[in-house]
Amino acid sequence: MPNKKTFSRVDRIRKAISREFDDILRNDIKDPAFVNQLISVTDVTVTNDLRYTTIYLSIMGEESKQKQLIDLLTEYTPKIRYGLGKRIQLRHTPEVIIKQDTSLERGARMLELLNQIATADTEQEEKSSEKILQEDLAEEDFQEERE
Repeated sequence: MPNKKTFSRVDRIRKAISREFDDILRNDIKDPAFVNQLISVTDVTVTNDLRYTTIYLSIMGEESKQKQLIDLLTEYTPKIRYGLGKRIQLRHTPEVIIKQDTSLERGARMLELLNQIATADTEQEEKSSEKILQEDLAEEDFQEERE
């Protein structure tokens, strides 16, 4: 008999909130500030009692613009909560909390630092190799002079 993964109710609700929030953002919020903005839902958490949900967003662009969009979305949370309540049938629609997820930017920064370290190591190895080569050449010259 195949082994089926079982998901808890909270996981199913979390996925539904993620899907429906994205739809609400694309279709129901008609603010011009969101036009041509790359906004991605990176994670959704829901408390076990289903009273609160935190939606983590990744927004591409300048840091000041990101903060402005998060603040604007926070103002839209009543409309978002209403839309979620209409689309997901729950006894109580969870209170919506919107936060910016900076993990992608931190990851990009970490990759940049690792690349800098790798470049520095490569340069150090090249300098070491060059120094060894110069010492070998100097030793060969010394040997030739002795003969």
